[in-house]
Amino acid sequence: MLQVRIVCISDTHDQHAKLSAPDGDLLIHTGDFSAFGDTPIEIIDFNQWLGTLLHKYKVVIAGNHDRIFEQHPGVARQLLTNAIYLENSGVELAGLKLWAALH
Repeated sequence: MLQVRIVCISDTHDQHAKLSAPDGDLLIHTGDFSAFGDTPIEIIDFNQWLGTLLHKYKVVIAGNHDRIFEQHPGVARQLLTNAIYLENSGVELAGLKLWAALH
């Protein structure tokens, strides 16, 4: 049987650089990576941080503070290049099926 170590974090509110994320195969950030979420700079900074992590797979789901994903979804998704973004969509990674439903 395949073993996958999943690391799930949320509500880092622009403090992700201070976080020491545990090792794992799959990192899932389940929302509120930004403090205010209305500027591309917050996504750029978060995306750069994601790029430094060694997790093979990275998945991001926007939270209520990540407002730019609602206000300018195309821009937000283009800036998030170091992870798979899920919103009312799914993906299969390492034999796991993941789905994120937002309302």
